[in-house]
Amino acid sequence: MFDYFLRFSAFLAELTGAECEWLQEQFAIVYIVDGVEYPEGELPAGKAETDATWIGCRAYLGWDGYEPDPADEVGFLYSFADKPDKAGRWFLHLYATQSGNVANVAYIVQRFLKRFRPSDSWFLTFCIGSDRAGVGEFGGGAVFVTATDVESFTVEDWATVRAREHDNPTKPRPRVVLNVSGGAVQDVYCSDPDAADIVLVDWDTDTADLDADNVVDVPGSGIAYVTGWDAEPLEAIEGTDVGAALNLSKWRT
Repeated sequence: MFDYFLRFSAFLAELTGAECEWLQEQFAIVYIVDGVEYPEGELPAGKAETDATWIGCRAYLGWDGYEPDPADEVGFLYSFADKPDKAGRWFLHLYATQSGNVANVAYIVQRFLKRFRPSDSWFLTFCIGSDRAGVGEFGGGAVFVTATDVESFTVEDWATVRAREHDNPTKPRPRVVLNVSGGAVQDVYCSDPDAADIVLVDWDTDTADLDADNVVDVPGSGIAYVTGWDAEPLEAIEGTDVGAALNLSKWRT
């Protein structure tokens, strides 16, 4: 039999008294009996714990899809500072020494941010492992929380993406260079001429002697000459004035 763990440790810092009070209320265990909320240990006469339709951390009431776990009602460990700092601020330690629920932490922190710090963000990193050196049994990840979103990833996610990128490398974006002089396109160069269709739309050309199949009348705009253009390989630009101009710019080849 092997022990597995998910551990983390993080702070909610510089808390005001009102923020601490709200957080403590959220961590309280409550019982829902006949649709009424009762704090733990305060069920009235005639009401029994077995009558409750919901038992759990108050923060999770209304969380769609959440199933309370009577054996682990909060889902992680927490502790408030014994006393405030010199500025009168408190802090809350959120942690897990063996098995913590990162989703529960993120949910409570997001509710906190929505209520008190809507422009702030917060993150938590965690580690996963076991007491044996089994392949694939170690890892970790992070969760990033704002008032409007929760994002998470694991190191396995990252490694999987990197392996996929290595095995299926993304081709660099093709580069197309247009050489325009005297108000007209003179040359077109492309890093992968076979992968790109170059089409010229010219509104200024005298179309009288041009192929009628390439001349179009656009209502409201006028006559345009539309034709394909055979691009030269990008290597052909070397040694030309166009190449010299590129090499003096941020687009240098």
